[in-house]
Amino acid sequence: MKEILKKTIHLLKEKRPVVWATMVEHKGSTPRKAATRMLIKSNGDILGSIGGGRLEAEVLEGAKTLYEKPDSLLLDISMTGKEVAETEMICGGQARIFLEFLTPEALTIVRELYDKLFIKEEAFFLTWIDKKQRPFEETHYIFEPTGIVEKISRLSNAITAKIEKAIKRRDVPSFIPHPEGEGFLFLEPLKLSSTLYIFGGGHISLDLAWMAERVGFQVIIVDDRKAFANRDRFPMASEVWAIPYKDALKNVELGYNDFVVIVTRGHLFDLDILREVIVQSPEYIGMIGSRRKKAMIFQQLRNEGIPQKRLDEVHAPIGLNIRAETPAEISVSIIAEMILAQAERK
Repeated sequence: MKEILKKTIHLLKEKRPVVWATMVEHKGSTPRKAATRMLIKSNGDILGSIGGGRLEAEVLEGAKTLYEKPDSLLLDISMTGKEVAETEMICGGQARIFLEFLTPEALTIVRELYDKLFIKEEAFFLTWIDKKQRPFEETHYIFEPTGIVEKISRLSNAITAKIEKAIKRRDVPSFIPHPEGEGFLFLEPLKLSSTLYIFGGGHISLDLAWMAERVGFQVIIVDDRKAFANRDRFPMASEVWAIPYKDALKNVELGYNDFVVIVTRGHLFDLDILREVIVQSPEYIGMIGSRRKKAMIFQQLRNEGIPQKRLDEVHAPIGLNIRAETPAEISVSIIAEMILAQAERK
């Protein structure tokens, strides 16, 4: 969400429209969950993912029509039975995707959305989905729970009551039929998701990415091999970077809510990555490998002037000690350690 909003602001400031595709409802098993969002540029380039495969193929086709005729579009996509077999997708289920065309007039609200991500107070984003043509600010609302009636007074009491009920029940994100038959309402929480950067796209990364997305991380995969860093392999990832590690590190700005897992195929790659990320301030850094490997890399970094205090913050060997052996077991140990790090911070 953070990167999509940043890119949207950049494009709208340049007077370039964009299309947002948001998963507003899903049933059964789907690669991504409700409130997953993807940005689609006019040339077909994307940022983020709603699950790859047939889902994204249909969404990209829908986005083309919006660039030709600006509007909004609600897609119902089924991924069951024969359709799953034909597309080789491992998930079966139904997804409802909302596509909307954003012009520079939406810039004020998008900026407010971005700012709200970084506040500690609870906040929500409401999208009114129907067939009527309205300005962006009349179909999108940002509010805190205590200011619902005040903020969206243009909507009826019946709508406000449904929103308050969903928030009280913690039923968010939520896809709500409009009580007066005027389309739907999509209510989503505004919070800064923890981002997990996984350097290396091997077997452990694959299991780890699925688990991390399931427990709420925004996953970014980085590998210098296209065979290991692609959408087919990592449909759950919000971003997949198939570029040299050194180039990727130039674009990584780590903060308190970011996690880094280093599971590349070689010591030198691990050293290069750790050297760059350790001087920033991520919540968690974990590096796979033996104690001997750790000693070698840490000594090299000490020789380069990295303080011992920084090195002590690196989880290496990575993961809680549950005597894990298989990639899936190792991934469980890593996820558990990351959850523990989050809990200790809170």
